[in-house]
Amino acid sequence: MDAKKLRIGNFITVNNCLQEVVELPLPKNCTSENTKGIELDINWLNKFGFSDNEYKKGYTGIEFKTNIILDFVLTKPKFMGEWQNDYCYVLRQHRFVPIKYVHELQNLFFAITTTELEIRQDISACG
Repeated sequence: MDAKKLRIGNFITVNNCLQEVVELPLPKNCTSENTKGIELDINWLNKFGFSDNEYKKGYTGIEFKTNIILDFVLTKPKFMGEWQNDYCYVLRQHRFVPIKYVHELQNLFFAITTTELEIRQDISACG
């Protein structure tokens, strides 16, 4: 895992236990062997409040507020074709950002919206 791509507040696993990044650089006990990204899946999208209800088939999204209410929308895996293995944020036609890990979603959401993506469900971490 490239620790340079992490921000405070990102979720990762250390020794297979869920951790929230609270300091940078990461502590010395976080090595490339024991620190991993969390694969983005429907369960994590639900924890962040994403929903399919208001979007056409193949898409999932979440509302965010600036001075107006906007949507942050992803395409689901395989929607654009069999080659699409991950969720994607579509920039323009034929241009997109694949998102494989939870921390990548958190970082892209912040970069686009300038607000943090908040957890809306309980998550459990290892003690």
